[in-house]
Amino acid sequence: MKKSHFKNKQKVAIFPKQDASERTKDKLSEFGPHFVLFRTINAWTDPTEWGTDECIVVGSITTGDDFWLPLGEIEISEK
Repeated sequence: MKKSHFKNKQKVAIFPKQDASERTKDKLSEFGPHFVLFRTINAWTDPTEWGTDECIVVGSITTGDDFWLPLGEIEISEK
């Protein structure tokens, strides 16, 4: 998977792809769509638990909550 071309601390809008997991859809519905990007995680140390997808850590501009999202399940655009 390609690395995100967005910069850390950049404000973005994030939406789930049609085939995104329920977790991703729920997080974006509850906390989105506007976020600040914090960092990219190449893969989890325990891929059996979380998978091997590249993820990003984001902060909700609306609520201040932070969490990770798999890049393969989301669409990111500049805010």
